Amino acid sequence: MKVETSCLFHLEYHSQVVKEAHIGDEVWIQEVINDDWLSDVLDKNPRLDAKQNMDWGPFTHRLFVSIEGTNNDEDERVKAAEQLIYQAIVLSRIVRPTPIPSSGAWVRTVYPESGEPYHFVRVDAGFRGRAYVTAPRHKLTLVEDDAKQMTELWGQHHQFFLDEPQYRRIVRALIYFDTAAHIWLLEPRHILLHAALESLICTNQPGRNKAEVTKRLPQLVSFVDESEAKAIYDLCCDFKHSAAPLVLSPTDDGSMDSEDSERFKAAHLLWDALRAVFRRSIEEPEIAEALCDVNKLRKKFPV
Repeated sequence: MKVETSCLFHLEYHSQVVKEAHIGDEVWIQEVINDDWLSDVLDKNPRLDAKQNMDWGPFTHRLFVSIEGTNNDEDERVKAAEQLIYQAIVLSRIVRPTPIPSSGAWVRTVYPESGEPYHFVRVDAGFRGRAYVTAPRHKLTLVEDDAKQMTELWGQHHQFFLDEPQYRRIVRALIYFDTAAHIWLLEPRHILLHAALESLICTNQPGRNKAEVTKRLPQLVSFVDESEAKAIYDLCCDFKHSAAPLVLSPTDDGSMDSEDSERFKAAHLLWDALRAVFRRSIEEPEIAEALCDVNKLRKKFPV
């Protein structure tokens, strides 16, 4: 018997959109447009059709893990498959932000020794059932090169989760980062992303958070200077301590003055900066080691 665990999602059309690629371990990404498997799943589970009508578009792809030689869909390898797919979803956000929800449309397909395959479907229409990216619609895709990058990054990214006690600071930050991707409102999203940033680069020294964010982040990310890091920090404080909205001076026509434009810029910059720090932690073992040891972090990136 074979059991497949799949997560279905929509990617926008691109001439180089990924068709099929091995991400790492047992995780694959596959296009499922005009696919017999998807047709069978939709025919037997009409609520999945309702889910794709509520989403960014019809299902075009799946991340899946196939487990051969099992006679029990409660096999520990089958249970572990969802965690592998979840890790791939998080990695995809680092490589190229796409609105793949962590708990959107999941299908467990059982292929018995004889007879037709059957499917167990889980659909989440609530929180984590929809993810958001502040990018033009045509960019919400994964191309072949993105899949190649995911494959190259998979080994160390997966190792963070395998050795969670050692890499706990990174793993916790990744969880905050992924959770924030499911929040549409930029105010709470920014606060949660800032918590992820502090989990990575702050060292729990009383009264030092501002200095550690504004002076350490530019050392880790080349496209963020100290004034921009300060804007990121100040915006979070404004939300938390002053109950301020993102837009301070709303207009009838939707235009923004320079101050509000800078606030939007800071919110978007934090997302990109976090992605860059995560990527460095994957590509450079010494960075991951420093991020997970506050004494090494203070020494390597002094403030």
